[in-house]
Amino acid sequence: MLHAISNIRNFFFALILLCISLGAGATNVIINTSIGDIEIELFDTETPGTVANFLNYVNDGDYEDSFIHRSVPGFVIQGGGFTFKDGIVGNVPTDPPIANEFNRSNLRGTISMAKIGGDKDSATSQWFINVADNPGLDGDDGSGGGFFTVFGQVVGDGMDVVDAIAALQRVNVGGALGELPVRDWSGGDVLKENLVFANVVLANNPPPVNTACDAAFVTQNPDELVIDIAPTGTDDTVNIQCALTEAAKTGIPIVRLAKAEYTVSSILVTEFNGSFQGTTRDDSILNVADQSIACSTMQDQGLTPAAIKFVRGEPRLRFMTIKAANPCISGDPLQHLIHFTGLDANDSNCKNDVVFGAIDRVNLVGPGRETGILSAIAVTPEAMVLGGCKDTLLGTFKLNRSEISDFSTGISTAMRAGAQVDVNFSAFTDNSTAIVLADSNQSTTIISNEINSENTNLANAAAYGVVITTVGAAAPSKTRVVINNNKFIFSDSVGNSGSAIAAGLFNTSVQDVSISITNNKFTLAGGQLIAISGNDINNAAISANNFAGNGLYGILADSVNTQGVSGWTITANSGFLGFTSLSDVLLGSGTSQMIIGPDQGAVTDDQGTENTIL
Repeated sequence: MLHAISNIRNFFFALILLCISLGAGATNVIINTSIGDIEIELFDTETPGTVANFLNYVNDGDYEDSFIHRSVPGFVIQGGGFTFKDGIVGNVPTDPPIANEFNRSNLRGTISMAKIGGDKDSATSQWFINVADNPGLDGDDGSGGGFFTVFGQVVGDGMDVVDAIAALQRVNVGGALGELPVRDWSGGDVLKENLVFANVVLANNPPPVNTACDAAFVTQNPDELVIDIAPTGTDDTVNIQCALTEAAKTGIPIVRLAKAEYTVSSILVTEFNGSFQGTTRDDSILNVADQSIACSTMQDQGLTPAAIKFVRGEPRLRFMTIKAANPCISGDPLQHLIHFTGLDANDSNCKNDVVFGAIDRVNLVGPGRETGILSAIAVTPEAMVLGGCKDTLLGTFKLNRSEISDFSTGISTAMRAGAQVDVNFSAFTDNSTAIVLADSNQSTTIISNEINSENTNLANAAAYGVVITTVGAAAPSKTRVVINNNKFIFSDSVGNSGSAIAAGLFNTSVQDVSISITNNKFTLAGGQLIAISGNDINNAAISANNFAGNGLYGILADSVNTQGVSGWTITANSGFLGFTSLSDVLLGSGTSQMIIGPDQGAVTDDQGTENTIL
């Protein structure tokens, strides 16, 4: 039947609180269908957030090439979910879900937002027109299944067109297209000319502005090419979201916060090529509200749950502090505070995504290493968590002069194709793991950072500084890492294990990791701590580092997956004479052809074969 029908997935929706300040005059739109035009008068005043959401899709052209995908005689016709272009069925790209604004009954001729059953705050792009009076869509059936928000009314002779569409033959082509209205179809494949297309356009020509922005708080300075946002004192999500969306559409390079505190839930912006910035880290504070993000619904929508998500583009985050504790409505941990990524995991286009992201002089404050948020920053494809073919993210990422504290993971990256990742001059404090490079094919530099971990009371709470690992069987074959001139200060008085630098491959294949660890300072205070550990990593260069304090080992090399470890050079390191440990250097039974240079004062336990101790 219709091309790519087998790949169609039903839309799922997420929660975001939206509000809007609009003018008193009603806005009219026209749905241009293959049967005729349907004019709609929108209820701007009664349902401002829903109208703003709908107009954003209209203004962005998201309904171009969309079609009526569902018709139920005596009930509704429905559109806004799917497109047909170049012979392929695709999804209308969705913005974050909106809050329900149910206000009037679903009577014949009204237009309402579709949503998922049991979640009244889940509407995104899909809409339907009531062919008959449908009071059953108004009330609560006990599961949140009612309360479909009416946000407009068909005017003129538009219902003649609606009735004509409802009278068309319907076919079942699978998935969400089980009640597809078709024209002039006599069997066989459903072709483009058989569909009822439904593009939505404005009936008049108002100024091309993002109608979700409240002009009392969002102002554009064309001379400076800046959009400024003032705090509302309540929820600033809508104004920040619309300002970033407007900047992405118009090419304005700066969206700026004032010297104030702001509160948000979830922000998602696509193809933003500019700077979202405050004034200074001390003056501009962005608080992510507790239990404000529908994390499980985002995940159903193909989006890894995150508070701030940049999709593609060249986004830069600068000069502010962002705080979060328990953002998910469900109480589950939020996956990422800030996520640089590509298209959603439900997207059927498996082409590579590209993002050029940066964070500069930003403080990120979490709820504690064992609770609340899994990572402060992630630069990963959506498939990293959700699966699917959107598993390759290209480009660059730079973290500079920032501070990250009290998260499970400070930053996680998984870019491919030799992407450049730089983590420089930043401070990581009391995170379970500061930096994770997982399944990456990157050129990564980690230079002049300070990584601190102090644990005085948490049991079973291992701590790590830099982790280089593979977790999937399809991990890239190569990655390159330079770790230079960093300070690692780790203390644990509870007896937990941990490692300042841990490189280990946990799938069945060996990744060719080119790793250089030079000029770093390791200060340990804990009997189970290790400065540098490497499992199944070949050809590491460890030179000119300084070791102090006490730990289990200074350097540990071994093989846990039986491939063997070889080719390490350990030279010109210092401090071993004052470092208290079981062994300064342990070469496990899986090692061979390792070289330990002279004059390091290291006590070496060599359990391998053909290693050279000079």
